[in-house]
Amino acid sequence: MIIMTRMLNMPPHMKWNPVVHRPVSNPTAVWHFAPHMYGNPFQDILYSKFPQYGIETRGHRDIESAVQAVEKATGNKVLHLHWLNVVLATAKSEPAARRNIEEFKRQLERAKRAGAKIVWTVHNVLPHESYEQSLAIEVRKLAIESADIIHVMSPDTVDQCSGHFDIPLHKVVRVEHPGYHGHYPPAPELNLRRMWGLPQGGKLGVIIGGIKPYKGLNEFAEHFVRATEHRPRDLSLVIAGKAGDEVMHSTLWQLAETSPNLHLIRRMLTDEQVSSLISAADFTAIPYRNSLNSGALVLGLTFGKPVLARSSAGSTHLLGDGAGKVYESDSHLDTILSENSWIDSATPAALQMSHRLDRDFVTEKFAQVALALVDSGVAAAQAAVGNTGGLRGA
Repeated sequence: MIIMTRMLNMPPHMKWNPVVHRPVSNPTAVWHFAPHMYGNPFQDILYSKFPQYGIETRGHRDIESAVQAVEKATGNKVLHLHWLNVVLATAKSEPAARRNIEEFKRQLERAKRAGAKIVWTVHNVLPHESYEQSLAIEVRKLAIESADIIHVMSPDTVDQCSGHFDIPLHKVVRVEHPGYHGHYPPAPELNLRRMWGLPQGGKLGVIIGGIKPYKGLNEFAEHFVRATEHRPRDLSLVIAGKAGDEVMHSTLWQLAETSPNLHLIRRMLTDEQVSSLISAADFTAIPYRNSLNSGALVLGLTFGKPVLARSSAGSTHLLGDGAGKVYESDSHLDTILSENSWIDSATPAALQMSHRLDRDFVTEKFAQVALALVDSGVAAAQAAVGNTGGLRGA
């Protein structure tokens, strides 16, 4: 079934917030970060404890803007790089990509000359959509060489990257992707399934996020429909997120039009809609084929929902204590979908992981890392978090 929701009507001036600025009186340091991705709450959450540690944050649309601000700033300053796909995003040819890489190298050198410490957060091994893999690797090698600290979230980041580039362990600091606690408003006390026009009985799974090819949604939907076609009242699935027009010609669209237990919402959801849809569900699913970290997986656990994830989906180490199911192959997925008992069994562990990913706890650890870096250097930053990844104790 195709579920239509209203378009998100955001005023033009709200589509991108050019600078996230948390001013601090007499700051210990100013933390410049780029690119700032408006609409993705990760950065706002990650830095939420910085003011309590005397660190002022300023977000910039692109790396050049951040470097210019660093060059003008006095005192302690940090340049924090996030998604490096922006370096090659405008390149339509190899010569253009080479020019962008040289410019990125110069930007890093300028930041260093200005006295900034450099941090890189490894969000992906390589971009999901890259002009040329070898050039994307060059960009990452430049970031690694210049970085004082390389922030990783998944414990196997170094191993996963090793086939493409090496990350020196003496630069690595691991702080997990914090939970989304407090970002999404509480769901209303209503019959949420009825509000969405969804089946009242049986278990309900959700997949929330942009509907893109690398996520493996077509294949997952095929297996889901086949595994549940003779028990439509037993298990339902909602896939919701922004999608291009090409999805209307996809397997996913065709299945949603004909299957009574597969529901497609082809819209970006508001925070209120995300909260109500996950709250209505019994589990979330992450079928991504090639990902290092998964905010969607963390989102499901934040709500205490068990997660069904492909082994390549990213962040699956968070399910190691039984907070969900990880499948290695399509046949393994079929076996899991054949019965529902795992959902109730995994719920207590998912609730426990929600507690361990507590936003306030994890982000405070990251703030402590940041302050230690500014005050005392890399070794102190590593010691500030230890080997727990910043998770709250069990």
